[in-house]
Amino acid sequence: GEWTLSGNSYTSPAITEPCELYVGFKLDTYDVTTETIGTGGTITLLSANPVTHGDKATIEAQPDPYYEVDSVGSDCGEMVPVAGALNQYESKNGLGGSCTITASFKKKQYDISLAITEGSTSSASPPIKHGDPYAVDLTPNVGHELKEDNIRGIPANSDCDNGTLTYLPDNNTYRYEISSVTDSCEIEVVFTIRQFEVTTE
Repeated sequence: GEWTLSGNSYTSPAITEPCELYVGFKLDTYDVTTETIGTGGTITLLSANPVTHGDKATIEAQPDPYYEVDSVGSDCGEMVPVAGALNQYESKNGLGGSCTITASFKKKQYDISLAITEGSTSSASPPIKHGDPYAVDLTPNVGHELKEDNIRGIPANSDCDNGTLTYLPDNNTYRYEISSVTDSCEIEVVFTIRQFEVTTE
């Protein structure tokens, strides 16, 4: 006859002669779900699902263009980068239960540096998110001025090289504006001695 299972207990049919009982066990398996928080990328489970007890869960967090991974977390325990694999993460320890892994993304950020000769700026230069505008106010030393030929971006043809310069006479400053920042670059500013025309009559 057939054995019957109740919970973790098996019951045999009536035994009428000597016999051998063979019992096999297998490890538990756990379901792993993934979730992307916000926008800017996708998360993909690379390891088998369900995951066998004690094995690690591995995911790939793939950013959209101009985004980067902000954070990867889970209730599976700590997630750590996979050595030598870009944007891949694995659970630090083997799994002991079902869990969810999450990933969030953020826009790439760029640094704008300034090299100013014979002048200064009071404007802060925090990291700029991809596609955001940037503006800096530049103040000449006494007796100096700034001409368009004396402000340039490094490298040439970078975002820093394609800004618009405006003179603000009320406070004797110059404003340099970049409409959209898409990479890190440097703005080189050289104030020169102001020239005056002298006429006689």
